[in-house]
Amino acid sequence: MLQREAMVLSNFHACPCIYHYFGEEIMTGDCNRIIYNILLEYGSGGTLTDLIKKSGSRGLPEFDVRCYTRRILEGLDCVHSSGYVHRALKPENIIIVSISTSTGTKYVAKVGDFGLAKIERQMRNMMTMSKSYKLRGNIRCLSLEMVVDRGLQQETPSDVWDIGCIVFEMLTGKSVWDGKQDSEVEDILSNIGKGHGLLKLPNESEVSEKQWTF
Repeated sequence: MLQREAMVLSNFHACPCIYHYFGEEIMTGDCNRIIYNILLEYGSGGTLTDLIKKSGSRGLPEFDVRCYTRRILEGLDCVHSSGYVHRALKPENIIIVSISTSTGTKYVAKVGDFGLAKIERQMRNMMTMSKSYKLRGNIRCLSLEMVVDRGLQQETPSDVWDIGCIVFEMLTGKSVWDGKQDSEVEDILSNIGKGHGLLKLPNESEVSEKQWTF
C-alpha cells in the first residue's frame, strides 16, 4: 500500500498544495525483515483535525476556513487534472505545513494520505463483478451516490462532496454526523439515498451570514 501511495505521490512534485514526497527508503530490520518507508515533508502544524480540536470544537475563524479551503481545492485540482481520485479526503488527511514568507512563517494546508487513491474510472468493472466489494474511505464523508451504488461511483465528484464535509467541520467544529456511530451513519446515508430524509445543515442562528453564504 505504501508503494502504491509513493507511485501516486510521484506525479505531484509540481503541486505546492499536496504533501511533498521525497523518495523511499528500504531497510533491513530484525530477523532480516525488509522494511519499506516513504519519506514525506514534516507537517509541523499537525492536521486539520488537530486544529479543530484546539478550537474547542467551536470551529475555525472564517478567514482560516477560506484559506485552508482554497489550498485544498487547488491540491484537489492537481489530483483530478492528473487523472486520479483521492477517495479519502477528510480533516485527518489535510496536513498543516509551515512555510517561510517575506513577512515571516505561516501555516498552509496540504492534501495528504493517498493510500486509497485510484486512477479515475479504474477498476469499475472489477468492482461491479465483485459481490464482496465494500465501501472504501471515511464513511462519515461518503457521498450519496457512493452509498446508493456501493462505491461504484467513487469518482471525482465524490472528492468534491468530501470537501463540503470538511468545510462543514471547519465552520462548526463537528462532523456532519456528529455523535453517530459508523453503522448509524451508513443507515442514515442509505435512507437519504432512497429519498427518506435530508441532510441537516446548520441554520443562520448557528453560523454567520457570511459563513452560510460560503
